[in-house]
Amino acid sequence: MARTPAKTPAKTPKGLTLLKKSVRHPRHGAHKVGPSDPKESLTVTVRVRRRPDAPALPDPSAAGPRKIISHAEFAANYGAAQADFDKVTAFAKEHGLKVVDANLTRRTVILSGTVAQMNQAFGVELAQYKTPTEVYRGREGAVQLPASLANIVEGVFGLDNRRMAKRAAVRPMAKPQQSAQALTPPQVAGLYNFPNPPATNQTIGLLEFGGGYTASDIQAFFQGLNLSTPTLTAVGVDGVSNSPGDADTDTEVALDIDVSGSVGQGANIAVYFAPWTEQGWVDIVTTAIHPATGQPAPSVLSISWGWPELEEADNLSWTQQAIDAVSATFQEAGALGITVFVA
Repeated sequence: MARTPAKTPAKTPKGLTLLKKSVRHPRHGAHKVGPSDPKESLTVTVRVRRRPDAPALPDPSAAGPRKIISHAEFAANYGAAQADFDKVTAFAKEHGLKVVDANLTRRTVILSGTVAQMNQAFGVELAQYKTPTEVYRGREGAVQLPASLANIVEGVFGLDNRRMAKRAAVRPMAKPQQSAQALTPPQVAGLYNFPNPPATNQTIGLLEFGGGYTASDIQAFFQGLNLSTPTLTAVGVDGVSNSPGDADTDTEVALDIDVSGSVGQGANIAVYFAPWTEQGWVDIVTTAIHPATGQPAPSVLSISWGWPELEEADNLSWTQQAIDAVSATFQEAGALGITVFVA
């Protein structure tokens, strides 16, 4: 099926401008079913620029000792400017949208409202799209904003809720020989000469986009290896929580916990759960890397979910604004001394 060209208004209304890098195409193979329910409620995440007077982040490739900045230093110098947030808040109020959360360090303002309000505020036409595997709320073309916000807002996420995360495909394995013996994670780590000092006072963050874990199952695994069970903290993002019940996704969550906890003995484990949308990606990454007071502060992040960048040769699955937001946050993680692993 040929890709449907991006829908771009022939003429942008006076006073509005197209948000750069926000263009969205229908999913490959999707067809429009009809308009979204105008009364449907949703939230969007507005990503704001870094404060204009912020210094450059430390260069990881620079010669000499690597400079690591603290979370407090980052919050003071590298977040968004309150003046920019005030403009976004005023825009939201003008269109009847509610500010659910605003975080200068994460550079995000979360707004809630109805489909009708979002259509009017962001110059889009939200509709329902159907593919052989999903029905999603989506849009075509670019988001539109007042010219006063054009250089302030870097992305708007959540208008489109198509699936953008899945666990790595599990390929059938060859039948093992009769004498073959399964290896435990610590045994595999030993084969790679992975160091095994205690990881006390460290926190491993696991990013999950589905499923959940049951504490008794995790405890049984570690007791079976005669290892101490790590302290687990579940962190919900965008209304998603630890929700075991699906065998496929639960397996991925348990695998992440069992492997990381048995190799990094002594570490605490924070398990983050978010929707599998672009908004979910932006919010889960910024939540883990820039924790709020009282939340875990991981020194390592592991992500075993993903989504290909290309659905076909000339059709980018992701919006460029989402790619930029996640990439920039990973750069911030490096400056904070947080190691990120992605399957």
